Amino acid sequence: MKNIELKPCPVCGAKAFLNRDVVDGFFMGYSAGCPRYCFYDGIHGHDENTPPEEHLTKFNFVSAEQAAEWWNSRAANTKVKNERRKKNEQD
Repeated sequence: MKNIELKPCPVCGAKAFLNRDVVDGFFMGYSAGCPRYCFYDGIHGHDENTPPEEHLTKFNFVSAEQAAEWWNSRAANTKVKNERRKKNEQD
């Protein structure tokens, strides 16, 4: 896999992962996201009712580049949303 740069998690700051997923010898695609992300983790504030478009991990990408592109745009959009939410809470 090429050296692909990933943005850190916009919520917890963890270094993002990019994996080539293989199960029982079968290639299943690529995945990307925050390695600390899971429901009820106490860090990301998500549970089973969180809509999929807000998840911080995603699987089954065709290429590593596609997975990285999704993650980097997701990380940037989430960071902007979090900054807006914090500003509104302060007002």
